[in-house]
Amino acid sequence: MMKYKLHYAIALPAIILVLFFKGIPLYLAFHMSFTEYQPTMGVADSPWAGWSNFTKIGGSFAFHQVFINTLRMNLLSIILGGTIALILALALSGIKSARIRGWFQTIFLLPYFIPAVVMAYIAMLLVSPSQSSLFRGMHVLLQRRRLECISAILVVYFKSVPVSAHYSA
Repeated sequence: MMKYKLHYAIALPAIILVLFFKGIPLYLAFHMSFTEYQPTMGVADSPWAGWSNFTKIGGSFAFHQVFINTLRMNLLSIILGGTIALILALALSGIKSARIRGWFQTIFLLPYFIPAVVMAYIAMLLVSPSQSSLFRGMHVLLQRRRLECISAILVVYFKSVPVSAHYSA
């Protein structure tokens, strides 16, 4: 144990930062879920609610449908994300040129290293019919009728929850 003192000394600041930036918000979120949080009183002084917040959510009219929709979207995301990643990996492995393969790998991994806001702005510029020089014909693909069709399919698949359900408690 004493043999690795330097290793522990090097790792200690990182462990403290992780506990500070991940542990404290996790604790506060857990604590707030059991309190009747009031912003003027703060987290520590808000009255204790116990399980009443969870029974209120569980007894809600829309809870079952919202829960099922959440499970569906997460499973769909996992299945589609894994499938698309596998297809992209197989397609990349089929490219003979190392230079082209490296270029495509960079393009595919770019969203993981650039903040989401910047990536969304770049994507917006690329598909903008007025500003993009790459995809001048993209506005044909993004016609209103096609978007309405896609949104109708999503609404039918996920069985959207009526707005009035949010106000019944």
